[in-house]
Amino acid sequence: MRASRLLPPIVACIAAACLPGCGYSEKGLGPPDIAIGPVAPLQFEIDNPTAGDLFIDWSGSQAHFTLSRSGQEQLVDKGCLPACGDACACAPCEPSTTQVRRIPAHKFISFSWTAERYVQKSCDNDAACACVQSWPLTAGTYEVAINAFASVQGGQPSATDPDVIVGATIDSASPACEARTTFSLAPSAAVRAVLDCGP
Repeated sequence: MRASRLLPPIVACIAAACLPGCGYSEKGLGPPDIAIGPVAPLQFEIDNPTAGDLFIDWSGSQAHFTLSRSGQEQLVDKGCLPACGDACACAPCEPSTTQVRRIPAHKFISFSWTAERYVQKSCDNDAACACVQSWPLTAGTYEVAINAFASVQGGQPSATDPDVIVGATIDSASPACEARTTFSLAPSAAVRAVLDCGP
């Protein structure tokens, strides 16, 4: 496992049980091998064992992370691109509200992810417009990375969850930590991977 450290360790655990979907060029690894059963939603647990609060990008109400397979990054955030289909057309991206999630010292947060990746294509009815097609993750070995930071700028705590800071942005100049690890998915198997920023 490769890791770098500027802060004390942030540990993230990812548990998965066995689970069960139109850009100028196609991006991603293409359609999954249908001979390999897909996986169910992944359950992420991000633990902060340090003495200080850490912050992660929470826009879209889940942690932002990168995922790669066989050295190729998987598109897991489609942004505002529409789904490919008959109604696919170019559309401007509406500004979204930024959010940051605080992970208090010695606490953890968890969230589920649908285990979908996206392939970017061109719309059938307008080749100049981008769209995405979704596919479930399938069995294989993946590498995941999550960034945490020591402070944020601006924003106000959410009325429903004070640990979610609406309108805030990550202070990229603050100490940062990247946790990176590999894990394997296999049909009918539970997978647990530990992310550690320690040396």
